[in-house]
Amino acid sequence: MCDNPRMSAGCRLFCLLVLLLLSAVSGEAQSTRPKDIAAGKLLVASRDLGLIVNRRTKVPVGRALEDLKSAQGRPDLIYSGGPVGRSDVLALARSKTKLEDAERIFGDVYLVNSAPLLEKTMAASAADTLHIYAGYAGWSPKQLEGEVEIGAWYIFPADAGSIFAANPASVWTHFIEQTEMRIAFLTKSLRYRDK
Repeated sequence: MCDNPRMSAGCRLFCLLVLLLLSAVSGEAQSTRPKDIAAGKLLVASRDLGLIVNRRTKVPVGRALEDLKSAQGRPDLIYSGGPVGRSDVLALARSKTKLEDAERIFGDVYLVNSAPLLEKTMAASAADTLHIYAGYAGWSPKQLEGEVEIGAWYIFPADAGSIFAANPASVWTHFIEQTEMRIAFLTKSLRYRDK
């Protein structure tokens, strides 16, 4: 778990990255401005970057977290949260009521970053409202802003419905297609304007 105080910044970055691959657009256009990086936003890797950090594994939660009583027998699959801290376990939970001791990320989505809270949340949550991640992604100071500036990431508003989508593997394709359609539209508009 992310109980270590040094990990809190990494946990927040992890959540941004989780949102990046598992969220949908809520009507706002994407951005490529580093100043738009914030909680409640999601990052979508460009095709050039080709990074899929947040994906469902084939490992059941019950097997991955066999030491936790509430994990026993859970068939839902654990997610790969990133290349950093692969032994750290974090979760995103969707709850209509405030989750005590959890950090609200946006809307009804909360970060679960301690073993006791995960145990409690697992006991009360189904697979469609709780995603558990092994590892997280993190950046050195100014690294993420630099990657956004060179076009490696697109920033979209977050949508809880997509974070807990039944088919998370399709979400990245959805965002890239939206980005490419927007680029094509802007390019066509510029050409039309120049005529």
